[in-house]
Amino acid sequence: MRNRRLAERRDPRPQIDTPAPDAPWLPQMDILNEVLARSSAPEPPARDIDGVITQTCKRRVPDTHAFGVQSANADPEEE
Repeated sequence: MRNRRLAERRDPRPQIDTPAPDAPWLPQMDILNEVLARSSAPEPPARDIDGVITQTCKRRVPDTHAFGVQSANADPEEE
């Protein structure tokens, strides 16, 4: 049954076996880094300063801009 499922598989992503719980993790990370390095995406996977794969996300925090619409060209208020 497993061989039949493997033969019918149409998923283009690489299939990597799960390592044993006590197996060293660096060889597994090398496999993942090799797969990600082959990416032809317009924006490839990001890496940190040490070359390790990382993920970035953009979050909008409202009302944090130094110049709002009302204060951009406002005249100083007279007291």
